[in-house]
Amino acid sequence: MRSFYCWLLLLTMGVCTTRAQTATDTMSVEVVDVIPVASLTADSLRAIKLPGILVMDASFASLLRSALSIRTITDARISVWTGSTVAEMLSAESFAFISQNGATGSAGISLRGTGSDHAVITLDGVELTDPQTGRLDLSIIPVSFLESVTVSLGSAGNSGVRSALGGTVSLTSLVPTDQPSYRFGILAGAYGKRRLGGSASYRIGPVKALLAVDLSADEGDYPFSDPSSIFPREISRTGARKEMQNVYMRAISELAGGRWDASIWWSTTSRGVPGPANAVPTQARQDDNALRLRLGVKYPISGGSFKTTLAFSENRLSFTEGPVADPTSRNEMHSVTMLLTSRVTKAMGRRWMVGSQVDINHTSSGYTLSDQTSLRLDNRIDYESAKISFTSTVSIASWRSDEKTETHVLPRFALSVMPGASQNLAFRTSAGLIFRSPSFNDRYWIPGGNPNLIPESGWTVDAGVSFAQTTGSVSMILKGGLFGSRLSDKIIWYPGLAGSGIRVWTASNVGKVVGYGAESSIDLSWRATSRMSFESAVISTWTRAEDRTDERTRSFGHQLRYTPAQNTKARVRIVRAMSHVELMYEWVSKRYTTSDGGLPLDAYALLTIRVGHVLKTRAGNVMLGAALENATDAAIEHIRFYPMPPRHLTFSLKYELSGS
Repeated sequence: MRSFYCWLLLLTMGVCTTRAQTATDTMSVEVVDVIPVASLTADSLRAIKLPGILVMDASFASLLRSALSIRTITDARISVWTGSTVAEMLSAESFAFISQNGATGSAGISLRGTGSDHAVITLDGVELTDPQTGRLDLSIIPVSFLESVTVSLGSAGNSGVRSALGGTVSLTSLVPTDQPSYRFGILAGAYGKRRLGGSASYRIGPVKALLAVDLSADEGDYPFSDPSSIFPREISRTGARKEMQNVYMRAISELAGGRWDASIWWSTTSRGVPGPANAVPTQARQDDNALRLRLGVKYPISGGSFKTTLAFSENRLSFTEGPVADPTSRNEMHSVTMLLTSRVTKAMGRRWMVGSQVDINHTSSGYTLSDQTSLRLDNRIDYESAKISFTSTVSIASWRSDEKTETHVLPRFALSVMPGASQNLAFRTSAGLIFRSPSFNDRYWIPGGNPNLIPESGWTVDAGVSFAQTTGSVSMILKGGLFGSRLSDKIIWYPGLAGSGIRVWTASNVGKVVGYGAESSIDLSWRATSRMSFESAVISTWTRAEDRTDERTRSFGHQLRYTPAQNTKARVRIVRAMSHVELMYEWVSKRYTTSDGGLPLDAYALLTIRVGHVLKTRAGNVMLGAALENATDAAIEHIRFYPMPPRHLTFSLKYELSGS
């Protein structure tokens, strides 16, 4: 705890900083209304329209001063995206590093050097993380029914039942429209990749309704170099077929003076698990099934609003091994979660806003016959003036399971300052404490689970600067910052004695991790003519995440496994009339596959070239697209012996119609 306050003091002395929660770190933003940053939410973000070029005006200052390191992928980008999952989009256009067990395998996220269990994933404010595993596979979430994806780094932006060291990924679903609207899309690519999806929105009396369906399949039978062969030879991946079905429904209505919002999301994924490339492919398969229900209502009150949400989710994961199964391994996991959230916000004069939020979460596990309950109270104060913005939140989080209770007080703050007469320069800082409760697998997995585990705890702090400039038809946003973090009581699985001569992997709160690094981004846009524009973006991170568990071990002081020290992404998009061409580049430094810094995976560069053309007709808009993925045919492995696809083509067609 002492080191947390030392970091906080140094950074606060070095930089006074930026601003409360907003989600505007991207290009293609035109401000059509002035929204107090302190009150920006997923609802208010819909007042920001997103055409194809950046436009700055007097109210741009409110978008510039973001005290949190936030980047948003908007509907303008999602509508031209040729990929199919959130994992693909985050990998290309955010600070996140995505690692995947092959093209059809599960995908995990790393933010600021932390693992998937330290990233909170939400959809319309409700957490999606599976309590059984403590993480979420991002490859099973389609982008077809999403309106925006926002990545908020660090713990200061955390809200809800759980907090996380790395940050939060907030997904916002499509909003039903007043006028009928229809979307349809198909995608086909090499190695058996195909997708069919669509959505329809319609108003029926006082109710606006949306239905979205997404179906996809991928054979995943691409060739790769055989790592077990003495002589170079290519073989094809087998047993990796993946199928996904998603159905999403949402309805919004103004009833009894309130805004009612309900949604249902049913998803199922079935995939082969062929194992590592240096072994004989297995016949194993994994099935993921989830049902998520949400009902929310929001009422205006004097100077503010009251909102309450009730959510239910059920997750089932079954794993079927080959003809020979390990009798000690579990082949099915099942969990049910109930969440009740209530929030009150109220303006206190022109510059102050206060708010309180209560989250009650109850989760039960089917195979362990155990449950756990979390209670969290957030009290927040926001201040905003022409030059200063400040947000302070104090959370009281309590976690109870098996007659044991853990309670933590988690303060967080975010501050921004625009110095002097400047309207295009802002300094920012934020900090916060976190705790993460153990998953059901950590506590009850057989063999090796430990029911006596306690929550992990830690802190994170960051500081940075933002600069924006518009000169004629050229606009630029430049952001940079430093961050530091520390995690204690980290849950680590290590081999231990379970009996005379018997060793099993056992979970224990013995880990300590220290992280620090730098991140930067630059976004440029140029309106060359009335028919031609250029957009570009560069995102770069340098991350050091070190094991500080025990200085007597070989892993002490080394970078965490599979955590790249450097990750740079660049994008250039040229639009002429209704056609566009886009180059996307990502460079990832080497990653170590052992805890003592051994057996590194080579650094790699991934280049993707996309082209598209929009046909405007009376019957709607048709967009034709093509993408050359991995254009340089680089050999890529996120996880050792799980190769990613070589160079290949993908084609897409999208249709959109809206109006009366």
